[in-house]
Amino acid sequence: MSNDATFFLPKLSSHVITVVLSLALSLLPVASVNAQDIITAAIDGIVTDSLTGKSVIEKRLPASTANTGTIKLDPEAKQARPSLARPAQEQNAASQTSSEQNQNDPSRLVIFPAGMMQRIRGVIFSREGDSFILRDPTRGYILVKIHDQTSIIEKKTNPYRRARTYPVTVLLRGLELEVSGRGDDSGALLAEKISISEAALVSARSATVNNELSESSKPPHNDLTPPKIVITSPKIQRGIGVKQSAGKITIMGQALDESGVREVTVGDVGVQLDDRGNFSAEMSLKVGDNSITVTATDNHGNRATESFTIRGESDPPFVTGRYFALVIGNNRYPNLPPERRLKTAINDAQEVAKLLEGDYGFKVKLLTDAKRSEVLKALNEYRKSLKPDDNLLIYYAGHGHFDDGTGKAYWMPTDAEIENNTNWIIADQVTSDVRAIPARHILIISDSCYSGAMTRAAAGRLSNPV
Repeated sequence: MSNDATFFLPKLSSHVITVVLSLALSLLPVASVNAQDIITAAIDGIVTDSLTGKSVIEKRLPASTANTGTIKLDPEAKQARPSLARPAQEQNAASQTSSEQNQNDPSRLVIFPAGMMQRIRGVIFSREGDSFILRDPTRGYILVKIHDQTSIIEKKTNPYRRARTYPVTVLLRGLELEVSGRGDDSGALLAEKISISEAALVSARSATVNNELSESSKPPHNDLTPPKIVITSPKIQRGIGVKQSAGKITIMGQALDESGVREVTVGDVGVQLDDRGNFSAEMSLKVGDNSITVTATDNHGNRATESFTIRGESDPPFVTGRYFALVIGNNRYPNLPPERRLKTAINDAQEVAKLLEGDYGFKVKLLTDAKRSEVLKALNEYRKSLKPDDNLLIYYAGHGHFDDGTGKAYWMPTDAEIENNTNWIIADQVTSDVRAIPARHILIISDSCYSGAMTRAAAGRLSNPV
């Protein structure tokens, strides 16, 4: 067995694990030192829950193994670990010493299997945000996480009185409590219910007041320097920010101080800081000048302010203009062989025209079996009649052609001839005529072969529409 062997700890009671390990030891050869190390590590990793009878794994091993419930042996640790052949008294003493070290070391946290229900008792050692570290006298230190569904209730002594509920602010350092919950993916205990006795709450509050009085009796500090405030968004120049559309705006910045920043407010709203002092707050922005003040207070009471003005502007009115559509469908090509005539182009054009006019309110001009002059005349009329706020959609269904000699694409009106390009409409001309139309938006939909050549090159022969 190699030194990086892995031993998976089953979710069994301590009695079952003891029997299994005893059998494993009896089957091991004396020279199998690595296997003995694995089982020794497993024995040291078992701690029995006095309330549920289930086992948990303590974080005495590297974090990469503790979180997955596995033990990976360290090659250097093999030399330092005594053999299993040592006397039972030495093993018990070593195990007791290791357990006591874990119970007294807050950096070594108990890891719970994900999803397993737990109930623990202890005293809050420290709290930060939505989590706190609980010290269990029998197991050590446990990370407990609270969330929106966590209920904090009074541990009743009178069965005829309804239990009180408490806010999270009662979770003070030194508070004795009982937590029920399940292990999460990180090995912490996700609290579902926290029970607190009234006597324990009174005691913790009293201890907190005494600590604050003790802090207030310390000699005065010499720090008179206020925090430094930097506004990172929006950009501020000489106390004036860039113009913004009225509605909402996010103020972002950073507050720094050597003694630590105790509080930051944006306007009248308190905000949270990350580890680097960054903060953000969303503010309402009305039309006109908006005065915004950011205030930061350090742990010694020194205060700094940063004030600036942002002008909120109303959005310009949304102008839609009129909607026009030129729809062209060509089936009949008298100068082409009969098998090259189309059957569905006109029907497609009629359906598009019906949709645009009936469902979207377009003013549609429909051309069927259109000649070259009719198409160019329609484009020229739009150039004269449309206004800058108008919108134009051009739809063409019919034959198209790509000339290998010129590298140009063409629309084929119904008067087009195969060997004579006099009546062909080159894509460049369509593009030029469209650019001359003074409309806000123009969209061209070309349902013909090589229509893509209006924007990129293509190669091919005269054929039916795609």
